[in-house]
Amino acid sequence: MAIENNECNTDVRCELPNGDNDSPLSYSRDGDVIIGGILQIFLAYSENTVDFLFRPSADTCMGTSYEYLKHHLAFIYAIEEINNRTDILPNITLGFQIYDSCTSENLAVQSVLNIISHSQEPIPNYICQKSQKMVAVVGHLLATSTYTIARLTQLYGYPQFDAIVELLIHFGWTWVGIIGTQNDRSQQATMELKKQMEKCGICVDFMAFISIDESNYQEKASETVEQIKKSSVSVIIFYGLEIPFVGFLQSFTSNISGKLNYYLKEVKIKGPSGADIFFNNKGYVEGNFDVLNVVVSSDMKISNVLVGYWLSTSNKLEINESAIVWNPYFIELGMDFQTPRSVCTDPCSPGYRQSLDTGKRSCCFECVPCNDGEITNGTAKESCQTCPDDEWSNPSRDKCIKHPLHFLSYEEDLGISLAIIATIFFGMTSSVLWIFVKYRNTPLVRANNCNLSYVLLVSLMICFLLSFLFIGHPEELTCLMRQTTFGFVFAVAISSVLGKTTTVLIAFNATKPGSKLRKCVGSQISTGLVIMCSLGEFIICVTWLISAPPVVELDSKTIPGTMIVQCNEGSIIAFYVVVSYIGILAIFSFIIAFISRKLPDTFNEAQYITFSMLVFCSVWISFIPTYVCTKGKYMVAVEIFAILASNGALLCFIFFPKCYIILFKPESNKKGEISIKVYEM
Repeated sequence: MAIENNECNTDVRCELPNGDNDSPLSYSRDGDVIIGGILQIFLAYSENTVDFLFRPSADTCMGTSYEYLKHHLAFIYAIEEINNRTDILPNITLGFQIYDSCTSENLAVQSVLNIISHSQEPIPNYICQKSQKMVAVVGHLLATSTYTIARLTQLYGYPQFDAIVELLIHFGWTWVGIIGTQNDRSQQATMELKKQMEKCGICVDFMAFISIDESNYQEKASETVEQIKKSSVSVIIFYGLEIPFVGFLQSFTSNISGKLNYYLKEVKIKGPSGADIFFNNKGYVEGNFDVLNVVVSSDMKISNVLVGYWLSTSNKLEINESAIVWNPYFIELGMDFQTPRSVCTDPCSPGYRQSLDTGKRSCCFECVPCNDGEITNGTAKESCQTCPDDEWSNPSRDKCIKHPLHFLSYEEDLGISLAIIATIFFGMTSSVLWIFVKYRNTPLVRANNCNLSYVLLVSLMICFLLSFLFIGHPEELTCLMRQTTFGFVFAVAISSVLGKTTTVLIAFNATKPGSKLRKCVGSQISTGLVIMCSLGEFIICVTWLISAPPVVELDSKTIPGTMIVQCNEGSIIAFYVVVSYIGILAIFSFIIAFISRKLPDTFNEAQYITFSMLVFCSVWISFIPTYVCTKGKYMVAVEIFAILASNGALLCFIFFPKCYIILFKPESNKKGEISIKVYEM
């Protein structure tokens, strides 16, 4: 409210005549500065029924209350105590102007206007004194009158809100009800309290207001009781029904205006309890509140036990929970002397998060399990925490644990089985090579281009050994070697097969009269073909290693809960170029072998090569889609299987028939059985 420091002018003013109302009882003492006070000394009685048809009758103060009289005496005593001390307001004498508003809000309003205008006939916005001595107003002790006074003095604040909210937070009470007085001042204050609680995550299930009018008090009280029964709250806040006396000094300082800053901002004193009392930069003493435990004994005697306090200076709540005596009702519920619980929904267990439904209060939620790879390690979590890349959530989703490593190892059946098969094939190939070396001078070995056979067998041995580069924990060296070595050695092997089929075809056609291919018969053509085809794959592999070399990679995304240790090929295009090059050589070998399949029986190697290349091509054609669809160690196993199957086909269908003749039918391995001469390398 804007207050002009003007002397009353009888010509221009808006008076508020009392009419039939008597002025509030007043008690005063002069001083350098005046402290106004609006207290309750007498009780009030009113027969007013406001219907706006007739002037309401005056409120009457009657019936002295000795309890309230103590407040009046405490006010005067505090003023005298301050004046008698030299460490508080030296050289300044405090006076007072006390009005008794009884319990009437009407008289409280009139008292405020009297204090502001310094007149028994209130004049809004005017001070009817030449010198202004009134610097502060101490408010009423009842909530309804306090809010009325606060509206006029623009000190509409609620210092007790912080203490209430801190108390609720301390005990974890997030689901409460509020009961207040049925009038607009109490309702406004209660709504403000609700806002403050909701800011701190405390939800209000219901708000009820009890009328102080005796005519419908019982009805409103019954309705409130029914509302409480329907609610699930265990904690109810009674607010604004009556404010207990908390000491004159705190009442004094919680309602003063900024006009007293000049006198109080440097004051620091000790109260009777020894606690420091000081004023902030606005001239206010910060509100402190005691926490009382209301204990009802077996003989129905009520006592208040101090169990804690709240200090606004540090915004700190101190509670001695061991001194609290809870209602036996909570013990009957099995709480075993523990703090009562008052929540809309029990806190979510670790591994769950709170899921809020649209339109519902934040305290009422559903508990939803965290997704894979996410955890919550505490309660009251609205979101789950994502585990680091190298970790995964445990089954209960309350802890992140290291990923189990996923790669094809020798410690599992699949890895051991593939390693054994590769070893067997390697041993078989070594045996065939030994047979061919031992019987290198026999017509059968010489007729099948023994040098190319040696190259092919050595290539097959290396291919079988390559399987071991794919098994075990991937390392930087193995990642660099396995695909490029596989591509080059395979190219050498298929080039050797291509050289053998080409040699057979040229040799047969060179026997025809007048054939110009006689000049091409010899080792130069087949050797040059192997070198040229192998060199092409070698160039591709070297380019791959230089431009995008394979590296070890950790993949935690492909298979949830598993860390795949794998080789990142660096360039998937280069990998498929290497495989495609081998495929082209295999197709050419198959075509040439297919053309040569009807040659005379003495050249039946072409038939075996045709069948072996058919199996070889079938394996690698089925490999590509299978390789793309599998992940992790199974992708590696698919490639090892393709290597073993395709090379095994070459070994079995090309060399086993020859070994059978060499070992079990030596009579067929004679020069006379070879009717057509094949030029040797």
